[in-house]
Amino acid sequence: MNGWGTCMPVQENTVERLSLSLNAVLDLRSAGPLQDILRQGLGRGVPLQINASAVTQMSTACVQVLTAFFIEARKTGNSLSLSGSSASFDNAFLKLGLAHVLDSVRPPASAPDGFP
Repeated sequence: MNGWGTCMPVQENTVERLSLSLNAVLDLRSAGPLQDILRQGLGRGVPLQINASAVTQMSTACVQVLTAFFIEARKTGNSLSLSGSSASFDNAFLKLGLAHVLDSVRPPASAPDGFP
């Protein structure tokens, strides 16, 4: 965990993709540093993968930061995916009427057997 407790630093898994794992608590104090880290990832121009499976608490400010980031990534054509998310993460978006925002960054659900 870094000093401000927002998320793990952007880690280069390969030169073609960056991964970011969010910390358990994304409170109001985390919003600014989270925004800085996301901008850093977006500025690299490579696909970014976010893992939110550890999130247990999330402020409205962090939902706003992530929503703006997801929209900006889509506008600029940057590839972005959500590799995992906790119920707390999903519920934070749902409570604000923003669950649809997550649909744009989730991998497609696998089809039932026998369907393409």
